[in-house]
Amino acid sequence: MKIVGKIKDWKLLYRYLKAYDSKEAFGKLYKSARKNIRKIPRMPKTYKRLLGV
Repeated sequence: MKIVGKIKDWKLLYRYLKAYDSKEAFGKLYKSARKNIRKIPRMPKTYKRLLGV
């Protein structure tokens, strides 16, 4: 979960998730990280829509 806090490039992350077909798993991880860890960067609206968060 701590790795979610170090995200800087959302575009590159989305490309990676799409290529390896793991968008749903990351969405669940991001939701749980937002609840449990304080300093998680906000996901831009575009990627929220694309990832279904």
